[in-house]
Amino acid sequence: DISSLVIAHAEDAWMNSIEDVESYWKLSDSRGHWTLERNGCQEMAILWDSLEKPFDQSVILWHMATDLCFHCKGASVDPEPANLCRVISNYMYLLCANTEMLLPGSRTSLFKDALNDLDGIFQAQGEESEDDKHLTLTEKVISKAARSKKGFLHDAWVLAQGLM
Repeated sequence: DISSLVIAHAEDAWMNSIEDVESYWKLSDSRGHWTLERNGCQEMAILWDSLEKPFDQSVILWHMATDLCFHCKGASVDPEPANLCRVISNYMYLLCANTEMLLPGSRTSLFKDALNDLDGIFQAQGEESEDDKHLTLTEKVISKAARSKKGFLHDAWVLAQGLM
């Protein structure tokens, strides 16, 4: 399914968007801009801002936001596209976790920074308040994301809110 999706996107781009070298580079650098335009998201600054970050940072941010959306209660999700999004997100995350698969210059420290945002949740398992003991791990991550004020988890939560 993912291969078909990517092939269809590439064929559409080659047939309808590339006219010269400049339009080729514009397509190559677009990283989701056209998708946002096609879906009427021109006014959603948080979505656009997330695409302007360095590629490796953007991949981790979108992966975290995709997972938050996927697990968030009340998010209306059509299962088929949601699962495709999740598979693509997991693949892109794999690229960040194995930076030798990415472009030279990708920062391995970004993965560790994002993981550090979640570290407190795993370490505090035994020190939970009575209110938090009944929450699943996913609910704890979402709760921490909603309370965070900075870092990858905060940025991913804000992006997820924009997506939802």
